[in-house]
Amino acid sequence: MTDTHGGGAANIVICLRTDKPTPFIDNERGLCSRCQCEVWYRPHVPRPHQLICLECFPALHAKIGGDIELLVTRQTVAELAVYLRRN
Repeated sequence: MTDTHGGGAANIVICLRTDKPTPFIDNERGLCSRCQCEVWYRPHVPRPHQLICLECFPALHAKIGGDIELLVTRQTVAELAVYLRRN
């Protein structure tokens, strides 16, 4: 998958469950592909993607094994910087 926002390629998006607070009012909701809990994700994440909650990710990583490569889009970095400056 290609990220049109300059982040590279990814196939899994690690998300917070919706029972966790989020500072972003425009988050979208989806379902974790493993446990089916409701999760938050940013509207600009690369698509198509597999959503997985933070709690399920360690088990998925153990199943897949090997090294993982993390991706953060430029948009996510910019949003996080604004959030951190405010808090």
